[in-house]
Amino acid sequence: MSTFILLMVVAATYHFVYEGMLLPSIRMSLRNQLFALRDEVRTLNIDGIDRCDDEAFEIVHSGINNYLNRLHLLTIGLHMRVSRLYETDAEFKTVVESRRALMDAAHNASLKDVVDRANKILFAAFVFNAGGWFIYIVPLAICVATIKRGVAFAKELFALPTSLASKLMPIVDANGLHPASLAMSSRVHT
Repeated sequence: MSTFILLMVVAATYHFVYEGMLLPSIRMSLRNQLFALRDEVRTLNIDGIDRCDDEAFEIVHSGINNYLNRLHLLTIGLHMRVSRLYETDAEFKTVVESRRALMDAAHNASLKDVVDRANKILFAAFVFNAGGWFIYIVPLAICVATIKRGVAFAKELFALPTSLASKLMPIVDANGLHPASLAMSSRVHT
């Protein structure tokens, strides 16, 4: 029981430090990176030399603005809801794909670079937001991997021929003797 209480204290301390101290600083850093990308996109749109397509600019600019104050909402639950919506709602899927196609068709390489960097920032926010669960997910993943390896090992063992199984796993009686040696000793005595 004391081990369980100690584990709960460690988990609570981890959550307090990670969620209360580290994660807000990480999110602020990611938010500052998004602000810098938004400024870069605005500069691209103002600049006459490397001007963006208006539609692509609006999509990228609004995409960055959408997440400036929503980084904390990028969670596994959101991922599941969006995936389900993408699979079940044809209108949603069409809108997302058409907006993505507009960004891909943009002729401005700098704009595409900003989109790639923004996607990396959003992915980082998703990973860091899930970081509080790593203390639970990692042991569970290790258990699942061990079970999968154990099942695969059992299948390999089951497929062994008897002669090879006898060599790898000899049967020993209570006296520590192998049955083959017992058979030989019984032949000698007769």
